[in-house]
Amino acid sequence: MKYAKSILLAGEYIDAETATYDDYKDLLMTCPCCESPVFLCKGFDRHYKSGKVVKILSTWKHYSDRGVEGIAECEARSQYRPQDVEQRNTVARKQRFKLYRTRLWDLIALSPFVKGLETEKHIRTLLEDGVTHWFVNRASKCFRDERIFPDIYSEIDMRCNHALNNIPKKDKLSTYDEALIAILRDSNLEYRKQIAAEAMKFCFRNYSGNDLKKLTAFAMPETLHKDILRWTEYLIEGLIEDAPLRIQSEIIEMYNSTPGKVMELIEGSVGGNEITKNKFANALSGLVHDLFGNMAGLFLSIPWLEELKKSSSKLRD
Repeated sequence: MKYAKSILLAGEYIDAETATYDDYKDLLMTCPCCESPVFLCKGFDRHYKSGKVVKILSTWKHYSDRGVEGIAECEARSQYRPQDVEQRNTVARKQRFKLYRTRLWDLIALSPFVKGLETEKHIRTLLEDGVTHWFVNRASKCFRDERIFPDIYSEIDMRCNHALNNIPKKDKLSTYDEALIAILRDSNLEYRKQIAAEAMKFCFRNYSGNDLKKLTAFAMPETLHKDILRWTEYLIEGLIEDAPLRIQSEIIEMYNSTPGKVMELIEGSVGGNEITKNKFANALSGLVHDLFGNMAGLFLSIPWLEELKKSSSKLRD
């Protein structure tokens, strides 16, 4: 059979050509028709003495206890068109979200990147700062805009490849590096990337404004937070230099009392100058993309498959 169904992924159909030997072990693969376990038989090139080469395609196979007639019946009934598979996989994705969408914060707490961090306290501390609150608000709006991040999976895939090609030397590994390397070398990384992308897209589309801002703030690492503060200080210095003397003190006073208002003032003031406007937009975009990368790492580190395996076990019991 070309396709088998994963119990772990809530019924998603997996093409034998793209599967690995770990898939049928870890993803609990079954026949779409009879629901009995199946195993993967990888394709290969068969060479004949005549020089002819025949490509044998990968396939999912039943164990012998299914019987010859039963196997033949399942194979005959498992001829799916690509659009049929996509329709079934859409249903499976929705089912997955039913399993874990209400537990996102609990699952984030299981990530090795945030272990021991007090979620609510961390978010509250960040959002109490006016500049950070302004940036989080702008970034969360960017995350909702599918023109900025049209293909979240490709973004995650690109960042994973970059990280794999830039792994630090062993004597320089931090706890974060070790956790990241373990994720990148996971045999089920491809499925982790897919689920992380689905989960991020779900949050960007469906989370309330406040919840998305909380998630955005939580994904912000200390280094990026410092970059944002340095950037805003640079902008404020420029605004003060360009402002008449009589209002410079007002800007300083506003920054000390309500820094978020100053950022709104700066954003409004750059609109008339195309060069300044582009510089502002490019700097903001760079910071938002850095934050997206950190959020992608956070979502990748969530033990989605392990939690889905627990859920699928409960469903079967």
